[in-house]
Amino acid sequence: MTPSDLPVAGEPARPPKRLFSTASPAAKFFLVGGLIVLLLVPLMLVKGLVDERAAYADGARAEIAQGWGGTQTLVGPFLVVPYTVAETVTVDGRETRREVPRTLVALPQRFAATATAGTEVLKRAIYAVTGYRAEVALTGGFDALSRADFPGDVVRIDWSRAVLSLSLSDPSGLREGVDLERPGAASLAFEPGLGTGGGSGIHVRPFPGLDATVEGVPALPFTIPLKLSGTDWLAIAPVGRDSTVSIASDWPHPSFFGSFLPESRTVETTGFTAAWTVPDLARPVPQTLSSVEAVLDGFSGATLGVRFLDPVDFYALVDRAVKYGILFLAVAFGGVFAMELASRGRFHPVQYVFVGVASVLFYVLLLALAEVIGFTPAYVVASAALVAQLATYVGVALASRRAGLAMAAILTVALALLYALLQTQAYALLVGTVAAFVVLTAAMFLTLRVDWSGGRAAVPVTPPTEPSDASRAMAPL
Repeated sequence: MTPSDLPVAGEPARPPKRLFSTASPAAKFFLVGGLIVLLLVPLMLVKGLVDERAAYADGARAEIAQGWGGTQTLVGPFLVVPYTVAETVTVDGRETRREVPRTLVALPQRFAATATAGTEVLKRAIYAVTGYRAEVALTGGFDALSRADFPGDVVRIDWSRAVLSLSLSDPSGLREGVDLERPGAASLAFEPGLGTGGGSGIHVRPFPGLDATVEGVPALPFTIPLKLSGTDWLAIAPVGRDSTVSIASDWPHPSFFGSFLPESRTVETTGFTAAWTVPDLARPVPQTLSSVEAVLDGFSGATLGVRFLDPVDFYALVDRAVKYGILFLAVAFGGVFAMELASRGRFHPVQYVFVGVASVLFYVLLLALAEVIGFTPAYVVASAALVAQLATYVGVALASRRAGLAMAAILTVALALLYALLQTQAYALLVGTVAAFVVLTAAMFLTLRVDWSGGRAAVPVTPPTEPSDASRAMAPL
């Protein structure tokens, strides 16, 4: 210590020349910031847990769908007619004529689909998926076909092997047999498979007994009633030159998807109805094609339909809540820090750690409860538990009931804001940014008079008194 650092008689003692002491508000401030950064690691572990549970739930839903029926996409019906053409090839310098098999796939001239679906929730343990039973009626007609509709080098048309195919993404969802109903003729039963190689679906031979000498077949009107079950969604391809589709259900939360949105729809608490009209020019495929694969590929991204999904995906909501974890930790620590500054008590760094761990466990508790009772009740219960825990802990640690009540108010407002952010996905960025700006501004102005360095005025030094004459006399020589 230099002589200039010694106290001078009659002058107050000066604090040590340092930025802040270990117990100063500035030290606590930087401690809190470091803890928030460290707690990002367990937050990332919680996010991984959410992803793992979501994947496990998807697996459970897939197992349910195996026995009930998965997502259903209907493409068809379409008429597949095999024929042969003559080709001339050169082999070893000699021209050889051979026949090559090919197919002509014709789409219906008119197509209408009417579906009525009743929904029910299918559960396995704590996991659930929305299933439906649908009655679907496909009606329409094919134009007459003749030899003129085939290439000029056609040799033979095998009308007897022509098949009417209907592609189904999951035929296991069919609940009974399917027949092709024709006006003035006996119905024909469908058989498994597309009848032309690969692909899932059903097929029927509409022209049995015809031979290759027939020049053509007449127009083919059709009615195909289906009873099938599925999960998640029902999609239909507009295969006709003129296509109309209508779907009705008791599900109150439909999500329409696909390349075509409904022209009209009514959504009520008791269900919905929707109708589509798709003209020929809006289809991505021509009226005739060369293979079944070309039909399926052409309509793979050109279907219309509805999803029967739960509007609240709590795994996605919990995942989004975890992403706001750093902001929530900042609010929780900031509340404790403010209560410490406003009271005479002191909060130990270990106690800050406890507050951070409790805030992280809030998300685990929210996830566990949401799987059982749903997101909103789980959020209320988990929030109430966290507010009661931390408010009581802060009040007891600082020996101040007022600090505990203030902490409860801070956490309640923060949790309410977080819930609002999770529910307003479209405006989450705007609301979150405005809220963060307001909180930061309030923190800046409320701490203007805080002594961040922690320096306190020292006790004044009493100046030394002059010794008395008696003291001088008694003093040793």
